[in-house]
Amino acid sequence: MSENNHRIKWFMKLIQLIVISVILIISTWISWHWISNPPKAKRKKPPRTAPLVTVTEMKPVSETLKIKALGNVKPSRIITLTPMVSGKIKWIHDRFIPGEIFAQGDKLVELNASEYQFILNAKQGELRKAEANLTLEKGRQKAAKNAYSIVSSELKTKDTSLILRKPQQEEALGQIEAVKAQTHQAWLNIKRTIINAPWRGMLMTKTVDAGSAVGLNSNCGTYVGVDFFWIEVQIPRSELKYIILPEQGKSNGSEVEVYDSVTWGRGITRKGTVVRLLPDLEKDSKLVKVLVEVKDPLDLEKPAAERKPLLLENTVRTVIHGRRLEGIFRIPANALHEGKIWIVGSDGKLEIRQVEPLWKGRDWVILDSGVKSGEKLITTNLSAVVSGMKIRVLDKSSSPESSLKTPEIKPAMKKDRNKK
Repeated sequence: MSENNHRIKWFMKLIQLIVISVILIISTWISWHWISNPPKAKRKKPPRTAPLVTVTEMKPVSETLKIKALGNVKPSRIITLTPMVSGKIKWIHDRFIPGEIFAQGDKLVELNASEYQFILNAKQGELRKAEANLTLEKGRQKAAKNAYSIVSSELKTKDTSLILRKPQQEEALGQIEAVKAQTHQAWLNIKRTIINAPWRGMLMTKTVDAGSAVGLNSNCGTYVGVDFFWIEVQIPRSELKYIILPEQGKSNGSEVEVYDSVTWGRGITRKGTVVRLLPDLEKDSKLVKVLVEVKDPLDLEKPAAERKPLLLENTVRTVIHGRRLEGIFRIPANALHEGKIWIVGSDGKLEIRQVEPLWKGRDWVILDSGVKSGEKLITTNLSAVVSGMKIRVLDKSSSPESSLKTPEIKPAMKKDRNKK
């Protein structure tokens, strides 16, 4: 009995061991299977959402174009002060200093005129001698006439000019005219020993002083006019048609604002006027050159502390007030995508439209065709667009007149980038 019980216990333990082993094997296999074959989530395509865009309603406006460009300041009048005779400088103006302003007619330099005075005195003596010779000749001519009247009936010749001494009289008259011319020349030479200011201007350079010996056409200094300066402004040829050029002899061209923030400070401007179109193009960039005139460039009409002088050879920034355009559309520059704009079509979908800008500015682009009043321009930058794609428009639309400033053409660069 006890042996049977022992066998039964051993058999039960064997069964338990087998069951546990089977369970371990099954568990191990299941774990390996799950690790080797993890469950994969099925990907679902996300629902397509139309991009949200902002728009601007197109409305025609009228604008005076403002063309920005750089310009170089040039003198309108500039000469080299030169004597017309030679000699030694005996006197020079005590303010003959670069930067000094002189009025028209001011005496600047005077040469020693002693030599020319001697010549004048000699010529005046020769003139008196020639006049006396003419007086004597007139007396001889009178005596000849009296003698001829006595013997005229006995003479057969009809040529009486030699008898009446007419050639001698002509010679005396010619001698007087020649000496008069020489006397006038001597007087002119004395006058030319003085160099006067030809017009109101400023001395730029000084090359002589009292005691300097100068010859004919020697350089005594450089002198520039101060009534007005010129600014040579370079603009692209495509923008020339927007500038008002004056009629010949008139000065009612486009108004110009001149800025030099380094010299004058920010926000300070001087006024000028376009007076001429120069006939040549800038050599490298082929830009058009227009001439702007600025009156009282040194601001001499104001107290010294308030002056904003325009400096020669300086590069300044200019804004030219061009022609007024009617019925144009202006759009933000970032709404133009390689010559195309995006419009909300009548079906509410995006429409890609090719346009030809009237001109391009740094911030704004002007259109005169390609859009209609009331159409909505998409101003949101989208990464990828196709014509006919669905879009969502913000309820609030803005008008360009709510935030636009007067359009300005970008400054002229080295190359005409607006050239079509």
